[in-house]
Amino acid sequence: MRKDMTQNEILEDSFLKYSSFNMNTLQVIMQSKLYYSHVSQYNDPTEVFIDFDYSEYYNGYKSRLDNPELQDFRHCIEIIMNSKESYPRNSPSQVAKDVPGKIAEIIKSKYRCVSLAQQLSTLMFAHYADAFRGVCLVFDRNNPYFSQAIEVKYEWYYQDKFLGFLDYVRTMKGAYTRKMHEWSYEKEFRLLKEPVEFNTPQLSNMGFLDEYPPEALKAIVLGSRFPKRDWDVLIQLRDAKVINASIYESEVTRRGIRVKPIYLQ
Repeated sequence: MRKDMTQNEILEDSFLKYSSFNMNTLQVIMQSKLYYSHVSQYNDPTEVFIDFDYSEYYNGYKSRLDNPELQDFRHCIEIIMNSKESYPRNSPSQVAKDVPGKIAEIIKSKYRCVSLAQQLSTLMFAHYADAFRGVCLVFDRNNPYFSQAIEVKYEWYYQDKFLGFLDYVRTMKGAYTRKMHEWSYEKEFRLLKEPVEFNTPQLSNMGFLDEYPPEALKAIVLGSRFPKRDWDVLIQLRDAKVINASIYESEVTRRGIRVKPIYLQ
């Protein structure tokens, strides 16, 4: 088991994952696995916001299909263009309207995400850890697995076509790490992985589990309303030496969240 750390040591060079305390969370702790979600499972409906201009598609995108960078999209577009079932009259205007949506679907399914925070926050505990009844998992951000996380950029509004079509392809991860300014309190970082690496169909909303190095879990901080009945679960895991991270309880004060070690009996 790790030695107990001060609050500053817990937060130094760390990423935080807020969560309810349930079987899925126990899997994260016991099996050292993180769940990578499709953006459709997130609580922000503007995730990976994409807006293509229909006329620009028909006049420009179609002529670019031979570009090697568009391999992922060419097949989708050609199916739509050649589908007599969908388009009995092969209407260019209807195709121009439908193709951007299909392209957006491909882009939104390109990666799966894990969201991470940087600070102990009452808002984050309230919104993502079952109103303080859950936990905050603390990971070492210098661990090679977590050092790949990308910082989210926040904007006051999404400009129309804030990335050109080819820019979406070349900087696909950029579309996954831009959010509206209202979410800036999260100070979010994201881990991104492609579902094809995990035998997960890309064009689906399915997520997958991926194993992280067990030593990367530094600490477990319990919410200030963490149920006492669940402490027994933690005692059993500690005694079985399944948990190597230190466990801390928290309380909300005028100055924010204060944590201290739990000496489970």
